[in-house]
Amino acid sequence: MSVETAITLNARGIAQLSERLGEPEWMRAKRMAAFEAFESMAFPKWDRTEVVGLNLDDLAIYREGGALTEAELPQSLRKIAEEKRGQASLFFQVDGAKTWSSPMEELEAKGVVVVDFPTALQQYGDLVKEHLMSSVGFDEDKFTALHYAAVSSGWFVYVPKEVVVEAPIELRSYGAAPGLGLFSHVLVVAERDAQVTIVHGSASDDGGVQRVVADVVEICPKDGAIVEFNAVQDWDRETFNYTVRRSLLGRDATVNWRTGEFGSRLSRSHTRSILHGTGSSSNYLSVYFGDGDQHLDVGITMLHEGEHTASDMVTRGILDGRSRVVYRGLTDIENGARFSSGFQSENSMILSEEARSDSIPGLEIDETEVQAGHAATTGKIDPIHLFYLMSRGLRRQDAIHLMVVGFLDTVLQRMPLESFRQELSALIDRKMHG
Repeated sequence: MSVETAITLNARGIAQLSERLGEPEWMRAKRMAAFEAFESMAFPKWDRTEVVGLNLDDLAIYREGGALTEAELPQSLRKIAEEKRGQASLFFQVDGAKTWSSPMEELEAKGVVVVDFPTALQQYGDLVKEHLMSSVGFDEDKFTALHYAAVSSGWFVYVPKEVVVEAPIELRSYGAAPGLGLFSHVLVVAERDAQVTIVHGSASDDGGVQRVVADVVEICPKDGAIVEFNAVQDWDRETFNYTVRRSLLGRDATVNWRTGEFGSRLSRSHTRSILHGTGSSSNYLSVYFGDGDQHLDVGITMLHEGEHTASDMVTRGILDGRSRVVYRGLTDIENGARFSSGFQSENSMILSEEARSDSIPGLEIDETEVQAGHAATTGKIDPIHLFYLMSRGLRRQDAIHLMVVGFLDTVLQRMPLESFRQELSALIDRKMHG
């Protein structure tokens, strides 16, 4: 089936999509309610970020898929498969519905479930129903409504209580068909004292036409669970990307976010940890690199509701060309969240006269017995440092590259998963060398 005959974004298409996926009635009802909300809502108005040029008319939201062989994978996914086979459990989706996987034996042995989203609705409906929309509702704004109306891809990950998954689980979403909208939902349920590391990668071919992405990640860690979530996006330059990542943490639970933002034309990527359980904690480490006409809107919120909760946010980024970043960091300590601590810092390096960084760190403290702080800086390449490196024989571009790597390495070296650090480093190098 070609993109031209794919299911499109309208009431008939949404109903057809639900029927095509063989969904339970409760999911169909949620999907139709989400579409009604989508139609009734205006585009959100975000401070300093405008949605300009986005066209949702006759948007293709689904095309038939099926199992792929490794030889049929896009080249970048084949490379990942070759490099990481035997080191990680691999689950790939191309254009949403085309799938390939190579799981490690430990998953089945330990009762860990990793299935695509439509399969999860059919085989694990009760678990999905219990946790779906537990932290991200369909009526938050027009894009979350679009997501829940058109969602047809993504994964459900379930880790039983006290199970430790040794090898990372890699979830890769790839867009190959030009103009096809992608709507992926990643739902992770980690039962009491479970531990798992996940890598979520998103990328696409440069098809030269507009692509729309509206993704949601929901992580549900029960008491004592630990989830390490690593995410990197490298969408093509015609992609409008909207991604929400959110987690509601139980008692003594931990969710650590590591992210890399590199692609898209316009990307709004926002992450929130809701530290509900006493003793829960969440850290956020992120790097970004904007160039050309890219606009990146990066946000992170740490909402402290329980006592003795802790959060830390560290972000560093590079801007070149006419690119722009809007960073929104918020540490929100609610009344009753005594003995909590929350810190954040954001640093941007500007490589050109036309690039721009808007940092908006914030603290909202409604409790007295807490510790909190924030900092943000934006600066250009230090000409003295650049002169020093060039005086030692380095060409100007090589000297700038070295300074960029050193600037970002402070964050990269704090990311524990080596393969993820290497992937981000390779993307940084590619950006520097065009």
